Amino acid sequence: MKNANTRFIVGAAAAVCLLVIGLGCPAKVQQEKKEIKIGVILPLTGEGALWGNNSQKGIDLAVEQVNQTSSVGFKVSVEYEDSRTDAKAAVAALQKLITQYGIQCAIVDMVSSNVLAMAPIANAEKVVIISPGASSPAITDAGPYVFRNWPSDALQGVVNAQFAMSELKWKRAGIVYVLNAYGEGLKDAFQQEFEKRGGKIVVVEGVKQGASDARSQIAKVNEVHQSSGLDGIYLAIYPTEHPVVLRQLSEMKLKLPLLATETFDDPAIHRLKVAEGVIFSVPAPAGPSSKVASNFRKAFKEKYGKEPGLTADAAYDALNMLVMCIKEVGNSGPKIRKYLGGVKDYDGAAGLTTFDKNGDCIKPFALKTVKDGKVVNFTDRFFVPKEQQ
Repeated sequence: MKNANTRFIVGAAAAVCLLVIGLGCPAKVQQEKKEIKIGVILPLTGEGALWGNNSQKGIDLAVEQVNQTSSVGFKVSVEYEDSRTDAKAAVAALQKLITQYGIQCAIVDMVSSNVLAMAPIANAEKVVIISPGASSPAITDAGPYVFRNWPSDALQGVVNAQFAMSELKWKRAGIVYVLNAYGEGLKDAFQQEFEKRGGKIVVVEGVKQGASDARSQIAKVNEVHQSSGLDGIYLAIYPTEHPVVLRQLSEMKLKLPLLATETFDDPAIHRLKVAEGVIFSVPAPAGPSSKVASNFRKAFKEKYGKEPGLTADAAYDALNMLVMCIKEVGNSGPKIRKYLGGVKDYDGAAGLTTFDKNGDCIKPFALKTVKDGKVVNFTDRFFVPKEQQ
């Protein structure tokens, strides 16, 4: 009888336990979301570290916000890899994310040569990669699994050339560019557009990526200027080369208008005395009426204690767009590719994004300048190629 009672008590307790579980635990079970891992390959060290660290902050903020909402249906985690601003390291990182973690999509480098090196793997493995900063025109034809929510240099170079001629009234210009896919793409786009519109490029000089000395190139530019005259110099170089080129232009007393690209958008450069008066282009930010952009800036400043740097907003958008795709079609590379390719006017922190058939996005540019060590608008107008206006 004692054994029977014991069995009854145990059985009753189990029944109560099951009842409690049945009534009280579903909420906990529902809270346990499936985890989706998204790969991230950024230049966290090396010459591109400024953009890589800016982007990491934007991505981390996006992940934090996604995981705080109940509307997604899964938990997001990111697996970071450092490309070290090196193409071989970037390729190894993507291979690792695919084989070790089985990722179906990844946010990748802002360095164009790194993205181009990863593209064949992404296409072969049917893994979507999206760059929040790579701009080489060659990426347009890099394959169906390669996207970027950052405008091509083919677009920026054309805008820069048209701006130099129509607004700055340049007729004769020189170009100093960095010897990699980024610099060459901008150099070619600027020169072709400038000359197509009747201008003349009278000197073109390339500097090595990470160069600590550009005196021979600057001397050549100076020689041409002294003999035939220049209206200005177009700078298509990286943040590391900007201080070198600017200081050596100053040392040679070569005072000419300078027009640079978005790589000039670095507070460390802006604080330099030799940066005063330089004009540079950046993808136009979202308008003041954008709630998404204002909320992003507010949240970013609360989390990090400072304003978002270059590419932080684009990286934030890239993470959110991939999450949107996964929510709608599942974590499958081919399905993500198809859905992402159809995105039109995505309202993000970096403004509206629409992808064309090549995975490129088209955005207007803003022109800024350095005045008294601070960045101000050179003009309040935004610029796109005139053919698209």
